[in-house]
Amino acid sequence: MRFSEQWALDNDGRNGGQEGADIGALRAWVTTTGDDDIVVAVLDSGVDYTHSDLQNNIWIRPDKIKQYEDRELGSIEDVHGYNAVENTGDPMDQNGHGTHCAGIIGAEGGNEIGISGVNWKVKIMPLKFMNASGFGTAKNAIEA
Repeated sequence: MRFSEQWALDNDGRNGGQEGADIGALRAWVTTTGDDDIVVAVLDSGVDYTHSDLQNNIWIRPDKIKQYEDRELGSIEDVHGYNAVENTGDPMDQNGHGTHCAGIIGAEGGNEIGISGVNWKVKIMPLKFMNASGFGTAKNAIEA
């Protein structure tokens, strides 16, 4: 997808919708393209944290934050987030929806790869509560 097709960021009326009905991303990016101190949790089908347009913006658990501990499961290596479907620390997306949402939020901009996210430097914390079919439970969403 090219930037010109991301009508929600800068709608010139050619790709659907009404001209100017957008979030004003170009005007905002004059001021800032984002901040890596901001962490956004994506509660969805997971995120492909190896995706070339996202890999530099994936949250990594800081050493000062302890590993996730569960009374039944023990320690879970949650370096990039959490997978409540399988009770693991691997939130890899097998559906694509969570990765798509993460890209809108925080794909690297200006790198000639894929799309530009709203915040080019944000840290994305993948929290997976839906399986590969897109099914998830309220219990898993709360746990994630």
